[in-house]
Amino acid sequence: MNRKLSFLTMPAWVGLIVQSCGSGNATTAQERVVHDTLSIFDDPGFRNGLALSGTNTSDQQSGKYLFPFGEHPQPVRWRIAEWGSRYPLSSEKTVLPGGEIVYENRGKTLGLSKKDDVVSVRMEVMAEHEYDKPREEGTYWPHLLLEQAFQTPTRLSEIEALLVQLDAKLLFSELKMPESAFNKGLHSAQFQVFITLQDGNPESPGQGDFLWFGFPLYDYRYRDVPAYMAEDIGKDDASGKYIYMLSSKEVIDRSMHDKQWVSVRRNILDDLTASFKKAQEKGYLKNSSLADMYVTSLNIGWENTATINSGVLFRNLDIQKVVKRE
Repeated sequence: MNRKLSFLTMPAWVGLIVQSCGSGNATTAQERVVHDTLSIFDDPGFRNGLALSGTNTSDQQSGKYLFPFGEHPQPVRWRIAEWGSRYPLSSEKTVLPGGEIVYENRGKTLGLSKKDDVVSVRMEVMAEHEYDKPREEGTYWPHLLLEQAFQTPTRLSEIEALLVQLDAKLLFSELKMPESAFNKGLHSAQFQVFITLQDGNPESPGQGDFLWFGFPLYDYRYRDVPAYMAEDIGKDDASGKYIYMLSSKEVIDRSMHDKQWVSVRRNILDDLTASFKKAQEKGYLKNSSLADMYVTSLNIGWENTATINSGVLFRNLDIQKVVKRE
């Protein structure tokens, strides 16, 4: 169920963003009350569990589930993708003394803990067990992604703002291959967020077409990750769709290389609009219009294209749409 807040109970950062929407002028208290925020996630606290998608994108139904906080008779909305991994997670769990529920094997760790209704997620990839030698161009790489396809996609033309929030901390990142073999154009460990912006209009000739909008939190190669815009390529099952990624400085307040907490608090509505326009400039989504576009899914996690062991802890993940109250 979506969470709903009146404007006057929003966090301060949300209120400031909403006031800047539209005309750009400060609004009166009476005008401000006409907005609501609603989380676009189903089951934001992982109460209904997570499905394991498996290790191959051509077969995304492993039939296995994780229930860290107990099994509930509701649809499972979250999935864990492990594309390209040698070591798929199982439903066997361990409860640590501090209460964290952990699923792990040689290749990766997924840990979830809850305090005062705030869920923290720990994601680690031990790539030294995934590679026998430094990765070569054209070969697959291990992923550990948390993802959700939204049951009710959000249409950009129907919202006033789209607010992303997240707090994250790098736990470790260790190169486990010879430095002499490291190729900056081929090797890294990246922790990032991607959102699909998709044509959801059944009357549009471009229905179903989409782009990847994202922002980086960590990249082994860069303290401050540069923006990236290109076609999704590099492996046999790549989508071939346009990727539009912001720079890390646009979304977080410090480099994750410092292993301190960083915070994302950003209205991405204008960013999504810009990503669509740029994609069309580059020849993508030619049969779609901005009015056709919906936010349809999210994934967050690791892609390790090098023999790098790495881990991140994050919490307070949410995306809220701001709408005018009817």
